[in-house]
Amino acid sequence: MVSLVELQLKVYNSFMENMLKKIIMISLGVLILYISIVFIINNKEAKQLQNNNIVNSAINNKVFKDKVKIVKLIESIDPSYSSSISIKLLHANNLIEEGKYDESLLVLDSIKQVGSTISTELTYSLKARALASKGSCNESQKFFNNISKYNSIKQISSAEIKGCVNQKGGI
Repeated sequence: MVSLVELQLKVYNSFMENMLKKIIMISLGVLILYISIVFIINNKEAKQLQNNNIVNSAINNKVFKDKVKIVKLIESIDPSYSSSISIKLLHANNLIEEGKYDESLLVLDSIKQVGSTISTELTYSLKARALASKGSCNESQKFFNNISKYNSIKQISSAEIKGCVNQKGGI
């Protein structure tokens, strides 16, 4: 016959064994979760770094001046990264310099998520310049008035905006 002590010892051992199994399973689950999170974060950072490198290379090679190459580049990069906005701003600026104001406005309108204040204000500046160059002084002035944080950006745009206002007889 099994004594009461032996029975209690078996119950205790069974309880401890089950408890140990639960601890091991929970630890394993937490470890897998941690590894997954680290993998996802590293993968996202690697993609962003790759996107930034592509954009940096394109800027250094002045790809934004070649219409065919810039269109392919814009299609190939991830638009959610801030570096993608930079290349679009450079392309839009180049189009303004070439006198292609409508194309420039299309590029600027394609910028959906502006990540920083400076990018936002550069977008407003370029839109104001393109519209002023087209003779749309009222619309141009609206975008110009949205530039509030960076006076240097406002100063760059002001000459073209004032020229538009003076040329068309004011707003």
